[in-house]
Amino acid sequence: MVKFQNWFHKYNAWSYTKHRLWEECRRAYYYNYIGAALEASSEIDIAKIKHLKKLDGRFVVQGKIIHEIIEKFIEDNQSRKKFDEGDAREEFINQIESYRKIAKTSIIEYVNGAEVNEAFFDRARENGLDQLSLFFGVIWPQIENNRYLQHEEFDNFFVDGVKAIVKIDYVCKNDTGDVLIYDWKTGADNEEYESDLQISAYALWAQHKYGLPSTQISCNLVYLTSGAIKTHYFSDQQLNDLKTLMSSDFRDMNSNYELANYPPNPSIKTCPGCHFATVCSVCLAQ
Repeated sequence: MVKFQNWFHKYNAWSYTKHRLWEECRRAYYYNYIGAALEASSEIDIAKIKHLKKLDGRFVVQGKIIHEIIEKFIEDNQSRKKFDEGDAREEFINQIESYRKIAKTSIIEYVNGAEVNEAFFDRARENGLDQLSLFFGVIWPQIENNRYLQHEEFDNFFVDGVKAIVKIDYVCKNDTGDVLIYDWKTGADNEEYESDLQISAYALWAQHKYGLPSTQISCNLVYLTSGAIKTHYFSDQQLNDLKTLMSSDFRDMNSNYELANYPPNPSIKTCPGCHFATVCSVCLAQ
């Protein structure tokens, strides 16, 4: 019988991040969410799994740093502390250069064997600074006068007995009482299904938290590469469909905890950046 560490059942919930990995590769899902929570295993090295899941992906690094810097700016802004664009740029440069120095041991693609590409860090540095300039010069002036509610805070709600977890970049309320949700996007401007799914979960959360109709909740994708803001509203039917998906996902994710029931999905596109390439016997990154 599978035995978990105590925290597993406390934090076991549906999330967009879980859904995405579940759809991408069940074996990677197992390592990340099941294997790392086991008390003991004769099939996997739990300590190594825990270490690997903490590493960052190459194309996540820039976005992660920008999110952390914007989070600090908003936090300091709320407490009337000084943290301006100049401070943000300096912090970004320092963090990018720190990652450059330890890339071979901290970034998963390089741990998996890829050659460290200095040009990648040069581009990340340039692009990240451009995105911070857009945030401070274009994006923040459009939203700073709304009433602040919360930012970068884990929250949860229940759908038919299933716990769902969200972490939203920024939430505020305008003069008419509408709740505005903002999600900072550091990648290319696009309108993929997965983005719709992610922000519809945010809308469902806002319904539960603030007791508002869907027409008073806007979800805004903020593309820091261009400064574009794309606003989405979700109908009650769309949110009901999401509830069905959440329940179905959670049931399937927790129907059986044996490794054999989580088959790998080897792909030349995803394996090189998989956190668990070095422990997966079929990963194409090896």
